[in-house]
Amino acid sequence: MNASKHQRVFFNRAFAESAERQICEGCFEPLVFAMRDKHGVLFSVGLTAMLQCLRFAVEKGDLPRLPGSWCGEVDSRYDTGLHDSDGVWYDDGALKCSGGNSDEIRQVRYGGGSGAVSGLPGDV
Repeated sequence: MNASKHQRVFFNRAFAESAERQICEGCFEPLVFAMRDKHGVLFSVGLTAMLQCLRFAVEKGDLPRLPGSWCGEVDSRYDTGLHDSDGVWYDDGALKCSGGNSDEIRQVRYGGGSGAVSGLPGDV
């Protein structure tokens, strides 16, 4: 990426101003964030992408490693693979979530994988 394109991307930051929860049967994500960039352009970011960003930040050393029990719980809900990466988590001595059937766990806890949309009021 050239320097000017890099600067445009870097300085076009998005900020979350407010949130509301809505049921979204066709979102294919457990949670979707509706956001606006500094130019007012509306876009969305799914929870899966946010968790991938978190994993990247931990792997690069910009955030501290996460408790293994937390990573296991997130993996059991969203199948993120956080617990598969040794550089992301540490053993906190807590009981780990069993691998089991993550779809079954998701259906019980989250109503069959129906998503939610959070974002700016009136935009979703």
